[in-house]
Amino acid sequence: MTERMSLTNIAELAGVNRAAVTNWLRRHPDFPGSVEPVEGEPEYDADEVAGWLDERKIPRNSLRDGEVHGTTFGHRFRGNSIGVTVEPGLAPDREAATMPVQLEQRLRRAMDALRGQVDLVTVRALTLALVYLRADEASWLLMRQLVSADDPFALLDGLPAIAERHRHFLPELARMLTLPAASRAAGPPVLELTRTIDQAAEVMPGHELFDFLLQRFSSFDSLRGSEFLTPESVVRVMVGLVDPQRGERVHDPCCGAGTLLTGVIERQRTPDRSVEVSVSGTALSEYSWLLARMNLSVHNVEVAAITRGNPLADGTDRGPRYDVVVSNPPFGMHHGISGGQPGQSWPFGAQPTGSGDFAWLQHAVRKLEENGRAAILMPHGPAFHGGQAKRIREQMVRAGVVRAIVGLPAGLFSATGIAVCVWLLGPPVQDRGVVLFVDARGESEAVDRASRVVPAAGIERILDVHRRFLIGEAVDERGFCHVAAVEAVERNDFVLTPQAYVGIVAAHGAENTARDQIAAAEARLGKLADQLREVDELVRERLGRIGW
Repeated sequence: MTERMSLTNIAELAGVNRAAVTNWLRRHPDFPGSVEPVEGEPEYDADEVAGWLDERKIPRNSLRDGEVHGTTFGHRFRGNSIGVTVEPGLAPDREAATMPVQLEQRLRRAMDALRGQVDLVTVRALTLALVYLRADEASWLLMRQLVSADDPFALLDGLPAIAERHRHFLPELARMLTLPAASRAAGPPVLELTRTIDQAAEVMPGHELFDFLLQRFSSFDSLRGSEFLTPESVVRVMVGLVDPQRGERVHDPCCGAGTLLTGVIERQRTPDRSVEVSVSGTALSEYSWLLARMNLSVHNVEVAAITRGNPLADGTDRGPRYDVVVSNPPFGMHHGISGGQPGQSWPFGAQPTGSGDFAWLQHAVRKLEENGRAAILMPHGPAFHGGQAKRIREQMVRAGVVRAIVGLPAGLFSATGIAVCVWLLGPPVQDRGVVLFVDARGESEAVDRASRVVPAAGIERILDVHRRFLIGEAVDERGFCHVAAVEAVERNDFVLTPQAYVGIVAAHGAENTARDQIAAAEARLGKLADQLREVDELVRERLGRIGW
């Protein structure tokens, strides 16, 4: 059965708003009819919609970067539906892996053909599994023997047996490579996909090819549920801020597809490609666990240290400690956290009702070694929310665990436009006295009309400020960074949004009352702006649930 989708889904994949799709439906009698919905909003056959869109060219003034005159909405729809962008000229990060345009188009066509036989999730899982096998020389030798026979059905039958070779550390691989009996027609597309991946791996190392596909797939959905893939430029910011050193142990308590851990690996690799840090992680779901293990494997890293579970479930600090903790946990999710009493299970206070954001922050702190450091990605809400959130922030600041807050631009995540910030944390320390605030919201570069990245120059600017801060240099730069005393943070009611502080420049001589008043006003405006963004995001989410 082909995939079904709502009008909202169609709009997203065609790159238009929902009103445009509604107009197509009303004005064109030949628009595909709806099929029986599972529940709620009518649904439409994706293949029929794609065929209808093939007949409609995108107006010149609506073409995206890299789309040429004559490109149809069907072309865009098909490319987006498999999570591979159709814009050949775009590079999300100047140092990110890139694929020759013709080869990427061939890969997209192979996946598109396969998608006509099986569902989208299966296409993506199968593609990544084949890339994983391609990185294993012995397995791919067997694959080439099957491919050389030019018998697509023999290839389908042989894939599970090859996967059995990896059962000891990836037991679900065979299931990923086994297509339903009703999908035997997928044999020829799988054969073409296998050949294309083999060719792609000749021009890109296996780990770069895996990274490339993960980033392309992430353009259109999350890993499933609440876990989002960390964009490449954000990985580089976070890993650069904690700067793992030789012999250190690095942990991600919510590792998703493992992109932060592989970012650590690639930053720390020696010239002979050896890795001199130890990485480990916990995946919240089976799907992210599979992706993380495959991802680390193609990066030639031991995968046994990737486990499944919920590290927040019991609210204790049992288990090992680490030199570095990095994580991009789900925003605002409760995850069955144990509340406990303030200061008992959680060192700085029980969690606000319905949100696990501060649980992740506190978990990171208590997993650190004495001289450890952590970089945790958060929405802006935890930095200014009142009530229990404010009380936890106060305790964290007074304990000296908040070392820096780095605000990043909005639009970095394809799945959400919300702005994010990095919390740099350390173990409790007496008389810490100061917090570094960096407002890097302006350090962004458009990739296309819907997404942005932090460019290489912006990443280096952030890291340079942090390096100078660590060695005690003055880093105040109006509008970008400021080192605030704990007393100033207290006057701002322990609001930790960077824009509340970066307008403050260190004064010479007596305290300037007018300057303090302006700073307080900026703090209030920053808080209101962040609250407005949070409300906007919530409204968009609720409207999306009802199909608008």
